Amino acid sequence: MRVWRLSLGRYGATDGEGARLYGGRWNSPGIPAVYAATHISLALLEQLVHVSLERIPTEFRAFAIDLPEGAPVETAAGDVRPGDADAARRYGDTWAVSLRSAALIVASVLVPALLEPGGIERCERNVILNPRHPSAAAWRVVETSFRIDRRLQRIAGT
Repeated sequence: MRVWRLSLGRYGATDGEGARLYGGRWNSPGIPAVYAATHISLALLEQLVHVSLERIPTEFRAFAIDLPEGAPVETAAGDVRPGDADAARRYGDTWAVSLRSAALIVASVLVPALLEPGGIERCERNVILNPRHPSAAAWRVVETSFRIDRRLQRIAGT
């Protein structure tokens, strides 16, 4: 499984340190987690919601993270809604501490889609990686730079 992570440079690809320090939607402070996405476009959206429109970064560090074949992956229970931050955090904390899988596939709040009715397939998802999982040592990480199109900066008037 390949996932994408974008960073502004303060934190590494897979250490989970930023999420450990500050917490996130799916983890409480003190519990490391690596936030990634199944598509680089969603990883970008997830970064842009945390910056001021007046100061949209022009360049990010991009990480393609490949989990080894057979690394356990699970999908968050359907009754846990990512919009309920407290429930999502409790679920994620329990998942992370259990070490039962390397990755937790979760719905995106930014790119919502219904799984039912009509069987709409949801391709873009967020993926939470557990840096304490035993498979983490075998994750393959390739880093590159990622520049955003200047038209995005025009939206902000910069």
